[in-house]
Amino acid sequence: MQKVIIGAIVICLLISGCNYLPSPYDVVRAPLGRQAEDINEDTSLKRFIPSYMVMLTPENSGNRYKMRSVDIENDGQYELVVFYGLPGTFECKGLVILKGIEDNWVEFHLESFSKGTKYNIEETQFVDITNDGYLDMIIQLSTFNDTKMVNLYTFREETKRLYTLGANRIEIIHNETTAPALALWTELSSKIYEIEIIRWEKDGFVNATYDYPGFFLQLLPVYKGNADDDSEDKNNLLLYADVLMKSGDYTNGFEQIEKYLTVNEADNDINKMKAYFIKGRCLYSLGEMIMARDALRCALDVPDFDVETLIEAKLLLAEIYYLNNYFDLAGTEVDGCRELLYYFVNSNYKAHIWQSAYESKKEQLELPKE
Repeated sequence: MQKVIIGAIVICLLISGCNYLPSPYDVVRAPLGRQAEDINEDTSLKRFIPSYMVMLTPENSGNRYKMRSVDIENDGQYELVVFYGLPGTFECKGLVILKGIEDNWVEFHLESFSKGTKYNIEETQFVDITNDGYLDMIIQLSTFNDTKMVNLYTFREETKRLYTLGANRIEIIHNETTAPALALWTELSSKIYEIEIIRWEKDGFVNATYDYPGFFLQLLPVYKGNADDDSEDKNNLLLYADVLMKSGDYTNGFEQIEKYLTVNEADNDINKMKAYFIKGRCLYSLGEMIMARDALRCALDVPDFDVETLIEAKLLLAEIYYLNNYFDLAGTEVDGCRELLYYFVNSNYKAHIWQSAYESKKEQLELPKE
């Protein structure tokens, strides 16, 4: 059935020739940054890539260059980023970054993608995400069965590492006073995204989702359109309430999540935990502390749970207990979060996000340190 979404009309009027509902990512996606001019292919550079590979222009990458020049170390000396792959294909097998030392090229960084997986580079961006003076490299990858992933590479010697970000797409949000933030888009179904925002602080990423209400405000027409078009679709209702909450519209967020909970009758649905958390956070922000407490308790009672939502619910419930002078209960909820951190042992950025959230809450509530 052809979707007719009222919220998209406004967007379509702003986009010349628009005759379809854009995905939320398309609505706010920034234009590609200016690319370096193509560099004449130098056969001497081929010795840095595997002998059976060729220098490659990744298909659909938005870059259109076999090489890019970029000053990663911010020292006035440009490095070369060279992509390579199998002859006669657009399949990218890796990349090498070269640094000019006097009259020679030397290897600065080599990255080979997983064997047995066919990758295409959709986009590469260089931005100082970690705020250390070095440009970091963000690569958006897709496989030939359209599975998508995002890798972030940091290059300062003492902190050089790879972060595999749990997202299908990424949006960079630039700030005047802080390091750039990253909006991570996770596609739940066709053009239906859940979004979180992270930002680098000190020595790792922190959750900054609630620091950017304006980012979510511009997404409301799309999510409202999806929810209005099919009010029985649980994901559309839930995600619309989620975006309302993150945009700071707590009254409408509360009303929407109540509508969702009326439709969703399952007792063991992971989304139900998310719904009760949204309800609790909206009520908390509206000053309804007792109702917020009860909603968060309902979230904790859902048998099937999402660890991140569980931690968020516990930390917010701890704050409510603390504000009502139930200090022991506050401490119990915060300590319960510490026990959940082992779930993120295999995620090098999620682990820091939730460890940081746990430690910040203990400090905020003046609870005894470990």
